[in-house]
Amino acid sequence: MSAATIWFRNGILGLAALGFLKFSSSVIGDYLHRDPFEAFRQPDNIELEARVAIRLEGVSMRHYKGAELIATANADRMDQWKDAQTYDLYGVKNGKFQRDKKSYTFSASHAQYYSPLKRLDLQADGAVGGKDFELRTEKATFDGMAEVLTIRKPLSGKVSGGDFTAATFDYNLKTEMLQATMISWKGDPGEDAPKKQGQVERTAWKFDAETLETSKTDKDVKIYTNGQATDGEIIVRAPRLEQNKRTDVLIATGGVTYFSGEANVSCQKATIYRKEKRAVLDGKVLMLVKPKARKDDPPKIVEIPPFKPVVPDDIKITRPADPKSDAEEQKRIDEKIRSSKNLRDYPMTVFSEKIEYWYGKGSRRAIITGSPQAHQEFEDGTWRQLWADRADYDGEKETMFLQSLKPESREVRMKNSIGDDFIAFSILASTKEDDETISAKSMKGVMYTIDDEIDRDKKKKPPLPDKKVPPPTKGGGLNGPIKGGL
Repeated sequence: MSAATIWFRNGILGLAALGFLKFSSSVIGDYLHRDPFEAFRQPDNIELEARVAIRLEGVSMRHYKGAELIATANADRMDQWKDAQTYDLYGVKNGKFQRDKKSYTFSASHAQYYSPLKRLDLQADGAVGGKDFELRTEKATFDGMAEVLTIRKPLSGKVSGGDFTAATFDYNLKTEMLQATMISWKGDPGEDAPKKQGQVERTAWKFDAETLETSKTDKDVKIYTNGQATDGEIIVRAPRLEQNKRTDVLIATGGVTYFSGEANVSCQKATIYRKEKRAVLDGKVLMLVKPKARKDDPPKIVEIPPFKPVVPDDIKITRPADPKSDAEEQKRIDEKIRSSKNLRDYPMTVFSEKIEYWYGKGSRRAIITGSPQAHQEFEDGTWRQLWADRADYDGEKETMFLQSLKPESREVRMKNSIGDDFIAFSILASTKEDDETISAKSMKGVMYTIDDEIDRDKKKKPPLPDKKVPPPTKGGGLNGPIKGGL
């Protein structure tokens, strides 16, 4: 082959190779710069927002952490921003997030996911759910890095099986601890617990409080601050309320006020055992016992009048002597003050260190300890007062039993504005209407007649007699005979 022929052939092959390389380079470059989602893009006649790079319709999402499926959801539409980190989701439904075998649900008309922080914002018609809550709100945030659910818009739904509203809500997905503000909750915390035979039927609790949080030591306990709780039979208000879902026990502390149909109470601590309908009231307990005519009234929040504990000798006779007063009218007043049948006709204030009170209908009774004393005033300014080591009130039998705890001591004392003054080891009095039955043990004292009341302040008060009060002859109450052995 001549040299000219070889040069021509090599030239042709070189041009061919050069043309192929230029063609290949053009094709490869075009492929490398091509948008892999081009087939999914909207047609050119659909104008996207300036920030949107990709728009997908009818999206089914799956998010994995390694080989573990963390979250799933469906959306009518997804817009990926040009930053390739922000995603707008529309018509989100069937959202599910898994963590440590715990499942949480979510949905929203509009949501936004920011991948660097693993944060999902539900921005319209948001709904979130977990084992202990189902809530709806206008804005909720799942923080995937901190694993916290945060709501900063008014919300409503269910928490612990009860109807719930709040201003804000925070829930830790790792610890299952919740915090909320300006809350209202209504439900039966023990509704899932099996009812024991003979157990009283429980009504729903309703709580209103400034804050709510789960106890750090017991997940069944929720703590309310500056709150109020009611079940229709009682109302409890306190700076701190602890509600135990498992035991259905409520503990109120820090200056408590307690209201029921029969009595209103202030104290330092109140423990409500709802399964038994029993309340234990501790610490400077002040109880205002309502008149019997109002014992079935629903509980109502009213001011509890103050009461200063006193010793018997500190109380002076307050009714002025009036020798010109009508004897029959004076006798009527004296009988009213000395009678026990009207014990429940007038409000009575009781002060003690502790009161244990069963408030359920059919089982109403109270045990009052810690040197209780009771004061009762009448409309004309007259009064009577009782002291004892312990008092037992039976609301069903309608009896009051006052007793001394020291052997052979007379710590029960009764005094009134007439000047009567009695001491005894124990006294049992009926509180039934038209029943003045009183029995006493080791009683002695003094009782004034109308003649004694004239110029009483000028007379020396006689000492308590050592001899026993004479046995009954007729009538009842303390306006004459005392029934029972003395």
